[in-house]
Amino acid sequence: MECLLQYWDELDDLFWLVPALKERIRRSFFALTSLAVITAVAGLSVLAAMQNPSSALVIAAVMTYGLVLRKTFGDPDFEQA
Repeated sequence: MECLLQYWDELDDLFWLVPALKERIRRSFFALTSLAVITAVAGLSVLAAMQNPSSALVIAAVMTYGLVLRKTFGDPDFEQA
């Protein structure tokens, strides 16, 4: 009986291995996509700063202010609204 239970446990592990691998692949794909988007935005920001430095400075200041506010007051809770 114990051998049957061990066999059943191995089959259960094998069954849940596929969804676990799919989740790992999905997270890796999401991380790589996010990295590519961040790199593209950074490159476009450099191009924008070379074209119009004063506007780029204003945008950077507004974004920094937003990050400071988010750090100070925390993430917005949209479920309360």
